[in-house]
Amino acid sequence: MKFSKLNSPNSFVNVVISKYFIDWDRKVFAPQLKVKNFLKEYWESSIVLEEFLIPGSKKRIDLINISAKIVIEVSPNSTHLKFNPFMHGSRPGFLKTIKSDLVKKDWAKANNLLYIELNDSHLKSLSKETFKELGYEL
Repeated sequence: MKFSKLNSPNSFVNVVISKYFIDWDRKVFAPQLKVKNFLKEYWESSIVLEEFLIPGSKKRIDLINISAKIVIEVSPNSTHLKFNPFMHGSRPGFLKTIKSDLVKKDWAKANNLLYIELNDSHLKSLSKETFKELGYEL
């Protein structure tokens, strides 16, 4: 499947997506697992990728539903909205995380994928309505 490279929206490369096919039973960090378990009912018959490596980078996308053209990034507040010395190491490390999130969003847009970022408040009330409020109908 063709995807644009990171920071090169007009440069497309072929990616073998089979190595990223989701394993619905594979354990991942708790917030992402909660999202996987919730979406399984709705997405099990779709082509879904997990921990997708963006071409031309070392950045990963948590979940991509190729069939529905949607990216889901699970972004707990403790790692994406607040400085965490353990996770970020330093303030510049925190800023790097924020920039990385913005770059992923731009990459999704360049590839015509809807980008949805789930934070703690979304994770607490994960439902069809949560996704609808974020612009995606399950």
